[in-house]
Amino acid sequence: MDVLQPNASMLMLGGSETSSTLLCGFTFLLLSNQRAYSNVVYEIRSTFKTIDEINIATSSKLLCLTASINEALR
Repeated sequence: MDVLQPNASMLMLGGSETSSTLLCGFTFLLLSNQRAYSNVVYEIRSTFKTIDEINIATSSKLLCLTASINEALR
């Protein structure tokens, strides 16, 4: 157990760092490209009328947003 705890802490730190870096990069790239930003904003606002409609199943159907995230990951 003494060996597992430091490893688990390191994995948590490493996972959160890469996720935050991706989100920062994605935001920068999206804001740098006005056309892509407008497309993503339009897609989200036209798909969801209330915040209660947003969940993992409905979000996965947003093609422009998904393509933008995949491009940031690339």
